[in-house]
Amino acid sequence: MGKWTDLCWESLTLQHITHKKVVVPYLMFVFMTLLFELFLVILYVETAYWGYSLSYRPSFAFFLCGGVFVLMMVMTASILVAIWKQKILNRVYEGQTLEKPKRNVFNNRDEGQNTWETRAKRLS
Repeated sequence: MGKWTDLCWESLTLQHITHKKVVVPYLMFVFMTLLFELFLVILYVETAYWGYSLSYRPSFAFFLCGGVFVLMMVMTASILVAIWKQKILNRVYEGQTLEKPKRNVFNNRDEGQNTWETRAKRLS
């Protein structure tokens, strides 16, 4: 099951796709999805406010929808952050991967001096 979740996450965050004509529209789609979800959450909060002010007791399904809205927003926001880190910041650091450098077992030093962390330290 862990393999399937990793594969799903890799496809949602476009880990193996670097073509600009695919990444930019997908990023815009995910951003528009987040805006739509924010709109739905605002509508949900407004409905809850009006319901309680008119002494209407919502059903269990209403509260279940609120939980689903929150989960959708968390998922969309995490996808946006992951794509932002992988695709947008890669362009800043000239295409380097954002993985942390591996430790060499024999001499305990970092392999690969052109990692994103060393470049960020040099720039600051």
